[in-house]
Amino acid sequence: MTPDQTRVIEAAMEEYRTSVRPLTVLYARIARRFGLPETVPGLVNNAVRVAFDHLSEVLAGDEPAQFTPGGQDAMWHLLLARCDLLMMCVDTVRNGVEAMAASVDEHTAETLKLNAQRAYSLREKMRRSETPLHPDDPIGNTAVATELTGLLADYLELFGRMETFRGQQHTDAPRTVTPFSDEQSRTAINLRQHYDNFVAGNRQARSTPFDLRWESMDGAETLCSFSSRISPARLLGPRSVETETMLTEFQANKASLARRQEEGIRRLDEVSRLYRILRLPLMASEAAVVLREFDMRSLLGSHVLVIGTNAMPAYALEAAGFIADAPDETEDFDLSWIGLVLSGDDTPVWSALQAVDRTYTVNTERPFQARNAAGYEIDLLVAPSRVGSLLRRDRPRPTTVPTQEWLLKGRFVDHAVVARDGSPARIVAPDPRWFALHKLWLSTQDSRNPLKRDKDRRQGNAVLNAVDEAMPHYRLDDAFQAELPPELVPIFEVWRESRPPRSTKPAWARKIEA
Repeated sequence: MTPDQTRVIEAAMEEYRTSVRPLTVLYARIARRFGLPETVPGLVNNAVRVAFDHLSEVLAGDEPAQFTPGGQDAMWHLLLARCDLLMMCVDTVRNGVEAMAASVDEHTAETLKLNAQRAYSLREKMRRSETPLHPDDPIGNTAVATELTGLLADYLELFGRMETFRGQQHTDAPRTVTPFSDEQSRTAINLRQHYDNFVAGNRQARSTPFDLRWESMDGAETLCSFSSRISPARLLGPRSVETETMLTEFQANKASLARRQEEGIRRLDEVSRLYRILRLPLMASEAAVVLREFDMRSLLGSHVLVIGTNAMPAYALEAAGFIADAPDETEDFDLSWIGLVLSGDDTPVWSALQAVDRTYTVNTERPFQARNAAGYEIDLLVAPSRVGSLLRRDRPRPTTVPTQEWLLKGRFVDHAVVARDGSPARIVAPDPRWFALHKLWLSTQDSRNPLKRDKDRRQGNAVLNAVDEAMPHYRLDDAFQAELPPELVPIFEVWRESRPPRSTKPAWARKIEA
């Protein structure tokens, strides 16, 4: 590498170093505005690290510096890394604004949208190499990134307009659901795809023998199969062409499966981290690890159902938006046993809980409850119609609750969700209409814990309003009311009479009239 080439790359690195601090300060301002973590997201840090690693390799090696626009140009990588950091700020502002839709007037929202489109267009130009690079002018080559910085300044200037329009929104009545952005919706869809692949791979791995190996028996080598490290051997036969082929195929299949699992976990972790960065609905970490184990054992949705507050993230994803005034989860976890087909395991629930945490024990005062050493509680309920599928040896023993029959009706909600610790899991929850009405019914019961009645009422109203606004596939019409038991009819009628009137015209039609 010539001295001039070295000087150019070193100048580019110094220019980038001087740009990182002001961009980080800018991101912190945005984060504080929306209550986000005041740290540069890990994805951007990775982009920065890759760029600097590449530059360091160029400076330390003998390869010539390539200044042709494209993927191998060290300076190009550097500019793209800076551009990614800027775009993370753009995404954060845009998502924050969309999460505060009730505080933004239509003109401001449209301006922010156009700015985001301009920013993405500039970045795509850089990625398509339409902006020329010159080896003798590394600082001048950042013109595109500088324009992005100007766009972000426009974003910050627009923040002041939000306070003026707080509480105003272009609908006929205040809305319960704030729709996800396109990026948030895309990430939620990708999460489900990668999670399903991960679970399928894990199930396949669990169904594969732990090991196949030769063991010496009576002076001859015999191929043995082991289901775990401590399981007894299952004899497959003495050494022969057939057993040698069996061993070779097993080793190849196991290696292939391990590679697929490793890649699947990497992709799932990446989209899970992006899910958290975009501030999509999260669930409790303790609940996630339990649900993940149930899912691996093919019990989730077929034998157990999430019926408590932990179901709320799934309803938000079903509504494709954030549900307002819906209280968060508490330090317990409610499940319902819904099994119709008996599992091959005679203790399916207890085996899953012990696999997750060996400290889980049954509460002797409340036999339907399991509790671990940290005090996290799991309550198991069952509808009368499903008692016959319970297994005598399984624990905890569910308590029979007649109103659980309501939660078996309709169409279940099924979504992959990320927990607060960043791990993914799947939630299968009752039909949101029946869940909401059950919550509203609980809020009227004198026997209910007074501290929980207000939470039940708010959750019930929030979910019913969300169904009304954003889940048209769950009908709330007279036909649905005809299905309700007598206990729920007056509750549903009160809600229908008190819900705010909404226009039947879509938003795009109302904008034309305005």
